[in-house]
Amino acid sequence: MGIIAPKTTSRLERLFRELARRLKRIAWGWSDKVATNLSKMIMIKQYNPELWKEYWLKKLGIQGNFKIWVQSITVPSGINI
Repeated sequence: MGIIAPKTTSRLERLFRELARRLKRIAWGWSDKVATNLSKMIMIKQYNPELWKEYWLKKLGIQGNFKIWVQSITVPSGINI
């Protein structure tokens, strides 16, 4: 097969390529404000994943509200783990 070169050579080019792809396919016909907000979301998710995670935990309101404990797990016979 040989060497396969990436379609873009830098992170910034990759970001703009991804923005263009999403805006063309997903955001067709959206207002400028909505397209700008989508672009901001894509950039935050790409370059600051911790901020992205923090935002969604806060938005969903689930941070610190519950805990899950697994007391036991039963595996049916015939299933190998």
